[in-house]
Amino acid sequence: MGEAEKASTNFVLVPTMTPREVVSLLLGRFPAMRDLVCPDEDCFNEPTRVYDSFAAEVVRRVDDREVFKSVIRFIDDIAESKDPLLSTVLVISLLEGIAEDPDVARRVSGAVGETARTLLRDVERNFYHRMNT
Repeated sequence: MGEAEKASTNFVLVPTMTPREVVSLLLGRFPAMRDLVCPDEDCFNEPTRVYDSFAAEVVRRVDDREVFKSVIRFIDDIAESKDPLLSTVLVISLLEGIAEDPDVARRVSGAVGETARTLLRDVERNFYHRMNT
């Protein structure tokens, strides 16, 4: 084997989102909630805290039709992401927070796409020990 073959790379770098980008994505979609879910500059380094706060707002505003539709679109969009940090905050912060309320979880589950529905049902089953109907 020649030196050129030994030096070739056999991997692909995949860019991933930073915590700031994950928080900025949420705030870009829901700017009116900024003061509620990200009240200070430190929150940009704590995406799980921000997405936890967002989940609480989603539960609180579940009857607001426009907010609900926007949240469903957002969940569907990020459920399709391959980014590890975005996937993590979706599941351990946003979906766990939503699933805390079984009625809200049922409503969200009935509105989101199949990928997000599967993730939400997994959270309900594995974290809250509920069987999905």
